[in-house]
Amino acid sequence: MPRASSLPFALLCLILLSGCASTTKLTTRYLTDTPVDASTRLLLVARTPEANTREAWENACAGVLDIPALAVQTSHQAMPLWYDAGNDHLLDWATKNGHDAILVAEITGMLLALPQVPSQNYMQRERSIGEDDIGSATWSFFLGRKEKESPPPPEIHEVEFQLLSPNGKMLWNGVGFTHEANEIEAIARSQCRALKKNLQGLHLIP
Repeated sequence: MPRASSLPFALLCLILLSGCASTTKLTTRYLTDTPVDASTRLLLVARTPEANTREAWENACAGVLDIPALAVQTSHQAMPLWYDAGNDHLLDWATKNGHDAILVAEITGMLLALPQVPSQNYMQRERSIGEDDIGSATWSFFLGRKEKESPPPPEIHEVEFQLLSPNGKMLWNGVGFTHEANEIEAIARSQCRALKKNLQGLHLIP
């Protein structure tokens, strides 16, 4: 009996988790032709003037990149002021603190897209109360007729990434396209899972 009763709870958890899921497609634009050792001390940088977003993205990404052979330092801890994350300051700080690579995510443009992701519109909330036809179409009502609405397209967040050496050499450059997620932590985890897979495949991180 205990086993049977735990099944609905497990299914509920799976549904809740899937509701926050996102997927990222990562495309490499540039890869150095000079052999380099895999980074073991990485400085992780999210470039945005919004401090809370910067911290949330870096913390979520650092959690994904948390592997035994790679030490990750988030820039918001080392350099609290976002404008300190300019290239010159980053290179100088990374060199002085023994980092062998800097991973930069340009996430400022993503901030414009996040507030546009709606939760539920008014009509959807009205239909959800007391209805048992979950999954049925949403309708807009007009005088004399009713017209079926098309669901909004999924949000796409485009972010550019750069992997730099402490002397400023570009090691790798790519762009990620993340679909559906509307929470910064979920987006960061999706993007950094794709980054981790890509950079490990190129032997740029362990």
